[in-house]
Amino acid sequence: MNETYEMIILADIVLSKNNPRTVNQKSLSFIDLTESIRGLGVIEPVHVRRCPEKKGRYELLAGERRYRASLEAGRKDIKAINHGDITDAEAFEITFAENFGHEDLTTIEQGRAVGILLEKYKGDYVAAAAKLGKSEKWVRTRGLIHSQLTGDWKEALATVPELAYLTTAHLALIARFPADTQKAIAGHIKQHYCRYSVAELDKKLADWLRLIAKAPFENNDCQNCPKRSGAQPGLFSDKTEEDTGKNDKCLDLKCWDKKEIKFNKQKFARLREKYPGGLICVANGWMGGGDGPKKLKNSFGKIINHYGFDKAGKKDKGSVPALVVYGTGKGKVIYVKVKKQQSEKAAAGKPMSLKQLRAGLEQQRWTGTIRRFIEKIEKIPAVDRAGNPYSRFATALLIAAYGSGSLLYGTEKGRFMAKAVEEHKKDPVRGDVMVFEQLWENVAVGLENRMDTNGCEDSICKAKLISTYFGIDLDDIYGEVCKEKEFAEPAEWALLNANGMPKKTALKAGKLKKVKVTKSAAADKVESEK
Repeated sequence: MNETYEMIILADIVLSKNNPRTVNQKSLSFIDLTESIRGLGVIEPVHVRRCPEKKGRYELLAGERRYRASLEAGRKDIKAINHGDITDAEAFEITFAENFGHEDLTTIEQGRAVGILLEKYKGDYVAAAAKLGKSEKWVRTRGLIHSQLTGDWKEALATVPELAYLTTAHLALIARFPADTQKAIAGHIKQHYCRYSVAELDKKLADWLRLIAKAPFENNDCQNCPKRSGAQPGLFSDKTEEDTGKNDKCLDLKCWDKKEIKFNKQKFARLREKYPGGLICVANGWMGGGDGPKKLKNSFGKIINHYGFDKAGKKDKGSVPALVVYGTGKGKVIYVKVKKQQSEKAAAGKPMSLKQLRAGLEQQRWTGTIRRFIEKIEKIPAVDRAGNPYSRFATALLIAAYGSGSLLYGTEKGRFMAKAVEEHKKDPVRGDVMVFEQLWENVAVGLENRMDTNGCEDSICKAKLISTYFGIDLDDIYGEVCKEKEFAEPAEWALLNANGMPKKTALKAGKLKKVKVTKSAAADKVESEK
């Protein structure tokens, strides 16, 4: 094999499809490499061969990060080892050895490497494991992640810092699920900023799974469904597929929910026939948040929470039959007395006064104003905030009052600190600005969730204090919000008396058909102070 050291024109290089590595050009390490190459050039040469399909071009076998960094640095050529006219098999060995030999490969890159080998060896996991010097289970796990983890997840892992802590074991758990379930898992983790351990995530996902043998609905069509744990026994336990048959769990939660809702509706309809006087639904415990309550309401309609009824005897005056749809006694019919505040008459209640209605609208306007204010300060460039002493103080004020999130995880923290300290030694002002810019990025993470935006008097006062230092007039934003149709006072309110009752003239003229009286948190406060 003839090898020569040459300077190859970057424009003459094409990339190899057999490289398992990915390049994150926004990472600090890539930026550092670019700056180094801009000043010193490439120290370690890349590997190329003459491209068989394109005359006069070279296929890049190893060194894609150095190649891309050289392009970014504005270089015209790059130091390279030219392997000449080697075969595809020889080129594959060089590419794979050079790239897979790195110890810092991510799980996704390892998965790509496994995928490349499985394609080469026609799906032979044993051959791929022997080539990599890994166990077959190691190869199957990365193969699962490579083939089953959705593109959205792979992109998110490269771009969303909140997901950087996830390990191979985390991703293997997630990759078992269908695409729509993976999407729901990603949304839950990002929305709640959860940092689950592998055991915690496994338990969380297990809670979502459903044992097919105990399905309340007819499950014959589930027995051979590919979206069940028994279809992938090696990934769930050390048992054989035959052993896991009795413990098969459904991996397609969307399909399960659809069947369960249909079954519940049919069951409820049959039960109502036994209670011609009426059958209500109750939750014997707190239903929590998320999709659980939504699914129950889709199945049974209106559900009275545990604090809205008292248990009673069948012959007690005012008792009614109720199907327990959640909590202790689920599936049983009990007798309860509905508390007055839960009855339809009490729910209708007396109308709110005009003062209460306007207080509620005012709160909604200020909630919109504060949210617009947050959007405005997030759009101010970090460098402008860093150079403005008032903005710097306001940022510190936000951290002191509401805390901050974080966009740096794992080794990113150490790299950032080292780079910032080095920059500060060279130029204290630039180092200070660099730290402040990162500080602001951390403050902005979930700011709307941490900052008070409920439109009450206290939240308005805080927002006005902070807006002064950012040079933003909160009253101007409030004026803009009031002009919007969403926050305009309904015309029907002009036809109400101060007590909220329709004016007699309006009723006689038939002008007032319906008045929307949505009770807000502010209106509740006004009402409680009476």
